[in-house]
Amino acid sequence: MTVTVHLAWASVSQGDDARVASDTVARLCVGRAARVVGSSVVLGRRCPRCGSVDHGAPVVRSPVLDVAVSLSRTDGLVVAAAARGVAGVGVDVEASGTVLAAGLADVALAPGESPDPGRDGLLRTWVRKEAVLKAAGTGLATDPRTVRLEACHVAAGPAGPWFLADVGLGAAWVAAVAVRGSSGARVELRDATEAAAAAAAAAAAQAHPATPRRAT
Repeated sequence: MTVTVHLAWASVSQGDDARVASDTVARLCVGRAARVVGSSVVLGRRCPRCGSVDHGAPVVRSPVLDVAVSLSRTDGLVVAAAARGVAGVGVDVEASGTVLAAGLADVALAPGESPDPGRDGLLRTWVRKEAVLKAAGTGLATDPRTVRLEACHVAAGPAGPWFLADVGLGAAWVAAVAVRGSSGARVELRDATEAAAAAAAAAAAQAHPATPRRAT
């Protein structure tokens, strides 16, 4: 089965409300997947570790329940992905050249597993694994060492079938998207920076309404 993954991103600047930008791009993706207006989408949260609905990964509350959605955020960018009729979807992004914590390979790679070759090889492998674990619904509550990747093939890990692919967002970013429940997918990309900026402006205006002038 081949599914369509709707993926959108938005550039954010220091001082921007990243939560508003994240929810905007997520609603946009869910709306496109469900063929409804994005502003009608109601999102919630659910933590894969403790089950809390006050924080954690995004979930769709309304108007449809069969759309999986995922979010990722790093300095300067938010990314969301959504797909309908699958067991899960996951997206992850990091800035290219990110300095990784010492010893990350020891906690990220399965025994005998090698990172992706080339510049940002370990970072690329890490981003792919995060996408897979988000799509599995557990995130880093699952030990990344239980997942073994061969490039974008899930050789071992949570039961599939799996689709995993790198996402081309430009040389400044390393990104990947994963779908659980389908071995084939078509990824549609959209720049949602303008939509996120408009939503942030509307939220700011609502939080700080203009004071009416007194007639003189």
